[in-house]
Amino acid sequence: MVIEDVSPFDHIAETLILIAKQDWDSFEKSWDFKSLPILTPPLKSTTLEASYNNWIAQNKANIKKMQELEEENNRLFIEAYGLEDELTPDVPEEEITLTVNPKYRYGGNLSEEEFKNKMKEAGNILISARPTAVSLPNAVKYVLKGLNEENPKQKVIDRADEFINSSLKAIENIGKFGANRIKDGDTILTHCNSEAAISVIKTAYDEGKDIKVFCTETRPRNQGYITAKTLYDYGIDVTLIVDSAVRYFIKEIDIVVVGADAITANGCLVNKIGTSQIALIANESRVPFLTAAETYKFHPKTIVGELIEIEERSPEEVTTFEDKYKGIKIRNPAFDVTPAKYIDAIITEIGLIPPQGAWYIIEKYFGWLEK
Repeated sequence: MVIEDVSPFDHIAETLILIAKQDWDSFEKSWDFKSLPILTPPLKSTTLEASYNNWIAQNKANIKKMQELEEENNRLFIEAYGLEDELTPDVPEEEITLTVNPKYRYGGNLSEEEFKNKMKEAGNILISARPTAVSLPNAVKYVLKGLNEENPKQKVIDRADEFINSSLKAIENIGKFGANRIKDGDTILTHCNSEAAISVIKTAYDEGKDIKVFCTETRPRNQGYITAKTLYDYGIDVTLIVDSAVRYFIKEIDIVVVGADAITANGCLVNKIGTSQIALIANESRVPFLTAAETYKFHPKTIVGELIEIEERSPEEVTTFEDKYKGIKIRNPAFDVTPAKYIDAIITEIGLIPPQGAWYIIEKYFGWLEK
């Protein structure tokens, strides 16, 4: 999908600040917010959706007010982008071009200093939205380094484009390097939904290797269904299994390839809950366990001893009990930590490295973060 004639960072800055401050008077008057895709399904922005979902979980008292504004939000979104009631379902998403009505643009009248302040505040809000996945703060910090350069507005946009292009190239290279570890006839186990892991699998398939894939459901959000459908649409032989069946099926698995939300300085993997159990089972069964991680998934602050916060999400993601059982507690950690000793290799865009090489990646690629 292409969005023409719009500076999303201006929008994000103002909109997320209003949300974070719960400034409802400004929120209701702000056509900027109502014309944006933050509350509207068609653009499906993963980062903004995560920010919004986390905010909703912590601000349930305001949900009713949000719902009352939804209809007006959708109406203005349609007007701003010149859309019908919904995107035409039979038109491929990548072929849809949205052109923003000029009257909905925001940020043109900000002074340079005001722009910098709003961008920094918006950056902090975005970073706080996902405390575990380090790619978000690494991306935000990389982009906001442009604020220290001449013509900061343009530099922020340029650095955002650089990061996006670098990320896409990283996924491609990870696919190439990781596919070298996949043999013809292999059955691969993967967990959750990872672009990097999927790239490895797709590349191996493109090379003509006869492969099969087992996908876990990945409770409670069932991201494994997305992976299964993606690979099936690509022509790959896919089997979906419940998370608790991994040990039962491990005898049929030749290699495990998962993604990563973060890699620590000592080579541990932080990833979707259930990953560490899979790694333990794979280790017990002598099945290689690999994680595919772009270098921006390495957590620079772990090199100075800072721990990664494991995000715990709403119990309602798991289930909702009737009143009689409201006293039953539900815990829903979104991630777990896999020790480095259970990881055979980390597949990055610069090549495969052992977990012990994580320190080198952080030192080499992230020295600029704290400068």
